[in-house]
Amino acid sequence: MLLIISNSGDATADRTCRILQEDGVAYRRLNTDSYPESVGLVLGDDRALLSLADGALDLESVTAVWWRRPVPPVPLGRDPAVAAWAAAEAHAALDAVVRTIPRHCFVNHPDANRSAERKPLVLRSAARAGLMVPAWLITNDVPEAQSFVAAQGDAVVKALVAGRIDQARSLWTTQVGPDEILSLGPEPYLLQHFIPRAFDVRVTVFDGDCVAVRIDVDDPVAVADWRRADPDRVTYSVCELPTRERSGLESVVEEYGLRFATADIAVDTHGEWWFLEINPNGQWAWLEERTPVDLTGRLVRTLTGATSTSSDIEPDVAGCATRWRNRVKMAIFGADADEINEFPYERAELEKKLNTDDPDLAAEILDEARETWATMVDGRVESVERRAATLQGVVAIAATFTLTGGTLIIRGVHGRDWRGLAGVALLACVTLLALCGWLATQASSQYRRWVIHPRKAVFERPRQVTAQARVARAASFLYQAGNNSKHARWKVTKLRKAVSYLRLALAALVVFAALMLVYAVAGPQPTPSSSGAHLQPTTSQTSKTLPLGAPPHDQHGSIWEKRDRRLPIRLPLPKH
Repeated sequence: MLLIISNSGDATADRTCRILQEDGVAYRRLNTDSYPESVGLVLGDDRALLSLADGALDLESVTAVWWRRPVPPVPLGRDPAVAAWAAAEAHAALDAVVRTIPRHCFVNHPDANRSAERKPLVLRSAARAGLMVPAWLITNDVPEAQSFVAAQGDAVVKALVAGRIDQARSLWTTQVGPDEILSLGPEPYLLQHFIPRAFDVRVTVFDGDCVAVRIDVDDPVAVADWRRADPDRVTYSVCELPTRERSGLESVVEEYGLRFATADIAVDTHGEWWFLEINPNGQWAWLEERTPVDLTGRLVRTLTGATSTSSDIEPDVAGCATRWRNRVKMAIFGADADEINEFPYERAELEKKLNTDDPDLAAEILDEARETWATMVDGRVESVERRAATLQGVVAIAATFTLTGGTLIIRGVHGRDWRGLAGVALLACVTLLALCGWLATQASSQYRRWVIHPRKAVFERPRQVTAQARVARAASFLYQAGNNSKHARWKVTKLRKAVSYLRLALAALVVFAALMLVYAVAGPQPTPSSSGAHLQPTTSQTSKTLPLGAPPHDQHGSIWEKRDRRLPIRLPLPKH
């Protein structure tokens, strides 16, 4: 039995109920705006019942729940204080009754909806999943808000939870400037960088199956929010969702335990796809009136698929295998290069999740897994190694020329202080180049304990053409690609550090060159005793009378003349 929990004014629920009736699906509907006046409940140790307008419903028979849009209970005929107390009591009782139904039966569970309605957490989750998220800030501090808006250039303000205030008033997503921040109230607002749109995309997710509809708006009033546009100036068309966005949305939906959700994406004029927000209970019915997509039918299939009594509801095998292929590729290629974590999936787990009895689908999975592994090894690991080896050679040449040239330059510097400063700058430059070369050597080296070729793991199994054998081989390829992904991220981290050291070395070299330039302009002049320009003795030196038998210019000539002096030859005197 399918239980729909909503309110009597929900037109989308009415539409879905009509399709359920046409398909012959048994369902019951609880409108919470009739509770507790027209709806009764009974909850005990051994039973949980709801008394609806069309009869009693034993919740033991409920195998699926569509938690659509319930409203708080409204007790009638009470004074405000008693009505508030009665509403809280009625809500607690209904919540307790509903929670007797297993969590896996819900589309979506109320706890999952509440978690996904926290926009700041969802924005962070989307960024971790690899989606592009505009810069954002939540604050009620006016200077902080003005500083953020000024830094972004163009920004928008939006509500944190819901933009609708009442029947006549709503807070639309609106462009703001630093001066317009003053007109906002004291409550916190969500500020976000404004994305100049080429078009918008509305994505509806059913159990991981994404349907994307492109929205083109030709109305200047709706540059920040397409909902404000004149309906006659808006066109809709079905579009393809890129792999990165599809995998990222699937990761976010899975993180929050959602089986249904809608997401808003803005595509800028450069073709970049920006994630804006996700709505765990968004509208979709109006899209069916403007496009050929069957969203209600997909929802019905999602709900009827949830009528299984198993605690582990598995969708169709092909869809499950497709989602897991995207999920594994996201873990391989979408991980942060700064995080060197273990691959989160074991080979046996991959075999189980990718399992299928269709040989053609298994062959497709195997080909994609082989391509994924080759892309990782050839396109990531070896590419990083080649870049690191090139950097290693450049650093070696630069270090040689820097050390040799710097040493020769310093030898011509006069003055202990100037030599010390120049030496420190040269030593810092050479040390940083050495660190850069060491890290580049690590990034360019091949660690065979991480790079594991899957040939042995693949062909140690019987070479059969069955679907199970193909899936097993595909799981082996993907598992090794995941390990190689860790290797590639480790190399990228080392290469980034090497490049940072190279930049510091260039900065030290610039400091050394600046010191030499300042020395050439304002440094001390060489003294006569240390220059070859004063090799000849002065007049006062040559005019002095030398002692008898002293060598020429002894202790009176220049340094150069001291090197050329000759010792006197003493001959023996004749004997008389």
